Amino acid sequence: MVACDIEREPLPFEDSSIDLLVFNEIFEHLRIDPIYTFSEIRRVLKAGAKLVMSTPNALSLYHLREMLLRRRLGPPMYREYAKLKTIGHMGHVREYTVNEVVEFLVDTGFSPDEVVYRDVPNSRPARLFVGLFPAVRPSFSVLASKR
Repeated sequence: MVACDIEREPLPFEDSSIDLLVFNEIFEHLRIDPIYTFSEIRRVLKAGAKLVMSTPNALSLYHLREMLLRRRLGPPMYREYAKLKTIGHMGHVREYTVNEVVEFLVDTGFSPDEVVYRDVPNSRPARLFVGLFPAVRPSFSVLASKR
């Protein structure tokens, strides 16, 4: 196992040495410098290598409901930042839409190849709704190639 602070330290791998990198449910936790993180990911990936990343969907049915009923986009900010003191790291800094993630990937040197909306809510009506409108599923994954 290799450990490093992905927002402050270089990834401990040689340039162009990785064929596939999985970035699973991490993007929404980045709070310092995601541009640096993705420049490091790009550095260690081989030409044409794949990046698979997943993250919660800011336009999920749950988030749309929260916005309409509670007039906020996510959990209380104080509670999330307080986790830095109580557990040593924080929860979600921000959740993103598919368009935001795709644009960020392009801006950091990747070519998004495919988006897959994932997961289903627990209630039957919500499951039926996301079956008809997959773009409001709780999470999504993006498969991208290093340009």
